[in-house]
Amino acid sequence: MAGQDGVITLHIGRDWHVNANPASLDNLIASTVLVERDGAQREVQADYPAGTSSGITIDGTDILVYEDGTRIPVHRLVVEKGDRIVMRVQACNNQGICLAPATIPVDEHQA
Repeated sequence: MAGQDGVITLHIGRDWHVNANPASLDNLIASTVLVERDGAQREVQADYPAGTSSGITIDGTDILVYEDGTRIPVHRLVVEKGDRIVMRVQACNNQGICLAPATIPVDEHQA
């Protein structure tokens, strides 16, 4: 694909969320769309939506997150053979327990 636009829809389990982009605090991992090839990653042009309040406040900062169904438009994707689209995220539950950051492949479905 060269110059393709699309939308990534996040599927997140009940009572879980991922950090918005940009992340609310410097030490949080922002959800990011990447193209990966042979372990190297590059960011793609994406219109990250505003996050919603998680109800969690750290040092006076409301933590903004993405929940199930959040849609992230991406633009002018350049994906060559051997590349894969991935999301870098850090999932946390509503009790504030977070998993280690992860890189998750994006399933590609054409509409």
